[in-house]
Amino acid sequence: MLTLTDSEKRMLDGRDGKARQKAMELLVRYADALGAERFVDTRNVAGVPGSANPFLQNYYKDKGAPGFDAIFSYFDLDADELIEVPQAVVPTYHLQGGADPTGWQTLGVKVEVFRNYEEREAFAARHDVGILKTCTPYLAGNVPAKGEHLVDGIVRGDLRQLRPRRAHQHRRAREHQRGDADRKDSGLGSAPD
Repeated sequence: MLTLTDSEKRMLDGRDGKARQKAMELLVRYADALGAERFVDTRNVAGVPGSANPFLQNYYKDKGAPGFDAIFSYFDLDADELIEVPQAVVPTYHLQGGADPTGWQTLGVKVEVFRNYEEREAFAARHDVGILKTCTPYLAGNVPAKGEHLVDGIVRGDLRQLRPRRAHQHRRAREHQRGDADRKDSGLGSAPD
């Protein structure tokens, strides 16, 4: 039988917001199915959200529920209502998905697809989610160290320190993408006329 801490009970009761409540309801269902007795304290989250999937983006748009909040609510949380995505409360990272911010045209990615990746990643970044673009986060520096986080060889306890760097990377990618789209020299990645 699952035993919850006072903090976990508070989340499950909805006292910490609707998103955390729905997340706890989902976790409790998993715990019950697996016969777990308790949860472990989590200080580092890394995964691929449903919003990374173009199929889900189209599916929810066709259902009249466009946007990343809809995918978060109905798919990621398995909720039956639309819930606003909250800020991450522990260091959280978006792993793979999207196109290389500097080599997307070389890979043959269309400009509209690349822009969609940028929007999705910007949405995640606005919620304090770092973008790693790897399925091996420990090789990209995402190694927990004494309750903190090791990123680019520097121990950091606060994800917000990564925001300026991420913003700079996104800005450079947008500038590169605009310049290439204007030139249309190779035809790769440019939208059809």
